[in-house]
Amino acid sequence: MELAQQQQISHQDKQQAIDDEDEKEPEIGIAVRAVPLIDLLKSAIAAKSYVMWE
Repeated sequence: MELAQQQQISHQDKQQAIDDEDEKEPEIGIAVRAVPLIDLLKSAIAAKSYVMWE
């Protein structure tokens, strides 16, 4: 009985790993993330303004 439980747990762990992999969002490169922020900062400098997050 114990072997069957271990095999079932092992199967569940493998299935959870597969499910977790499927749920991952695609990676976004640093350039894609940084460019809008850099543009925002440049605009704030040009307008002599501030950038604030809430």
